[in-house]
Amino acid sequence: MQVMHAMSVKLTVYLRLAALVAGFQLFAGSSVFCSVEAAVASRTIGLATDLYGAPCETQPKENEIPVLEVYVPPGGCHFLSSFDKLSYAASHIDSLGLQLPPSFDPIQLYFQAAQEVVPIKVRTEKGDSFSGSGVIIGEIADKIIIATDDHVVNEQLLYPDLQNAKFHFTVTMGNNRRYTAQIELTDSAHDMIVISIKAAPELAQTYIVATFVDATESLGEGMLFGFAAQSSTLYASLASFDGLYAEDKVLDSFLDGEDRKRLMLQTIAREADGQSGGIAVTRLGLVQGLIDAWVEKSNGHRLIYVNPLTRGQVEEWLSKIKTTSTANLN
Repeated sequence: MQVMHAMSVKLTVYLRLAALVAGFQLFAGSSVFCSVEAAVASRTIGLATDLYGAPCETQPKENEIPVLEVYVPPGGCHFLSSFDKLSYAASHIDSLGLQLPPSFDPIQLYFQAAQEVVPIKVRTEKGDSFSGSGVIIGEIADKIIIATDDHVVNEQLLYPDLQNAKFHFTVTMGNNRRYTAQIELTDSAHDMIVISIKAAPELAQTYIVATFVDATESLGEGMLFGFAAQSSTLYASLASFDGLYAEDKVLDSFLDGEDRKRLMLQTIAREADGQSGGIAVTRLGLVQGLIDAWVEKSNGHRLIYVNPLTRGQVEEWLSKIKTTSTANLN
């Protein structure tokens, strides 16, 4: 088992899914994109781009979603309206003695996730550019609260030469506009961070707050969602969760301040660089963690490691932010 690099222009010893995208501009904001609200209503996603940001030659039809599959070329632009047994993850679910139940609707889960997951862009004053994903976890006063991986926002954790750099980061919302974000709190031990943007009036009806599990479901079927580094399209993967594992047993390198003994959720799936901070959901669409790292396997698939995140932890974060916000107002 070999830990692979996310995108190795600078990164040499540590894998994470946040990706370096020097000088790249997201398509988000272009008039060719429909809003999330319009996409959900029509069950279409607008113009889809491949993992490198170029428009797909063939565009998805109604009720088709962009997916990443193990045995499909990794460039993106692969669309499905249903998941069958040709899916590697689905066959792995079978090997565990599990089945995809009738209530499992990947298409519905995709359009739900499209309202919960947002792309995050990080830039330095020197022009370095990085990407990740995040999930909307709540609203407090005039703020929209978003959770992601710590290494998505604090890129100096991955790149030592950025130790003294100044960072500016933005979130692209469902209306395809970017909003400046700020840090609310950090959980370095679990490689998580909570950020916020101002709840501008035009953002009404463009997003929903994600719903989280009460306890991690370590076995079962589900999905992963995140934005690839250079793409403005949300990509999905079918996932088979097969247990919780201590991080120091599966990864070779760690970030400063990380709890190396913490348990991480493991799943087999195809993911793309840049999807750090994206979500892992159960078959019912409940978020149960944030995509954190992957290990490349010899047969072409990846073991994805997910930081578990429950409703209780989210409520604790929101309570701290609310208390701090109230104190600042007073």
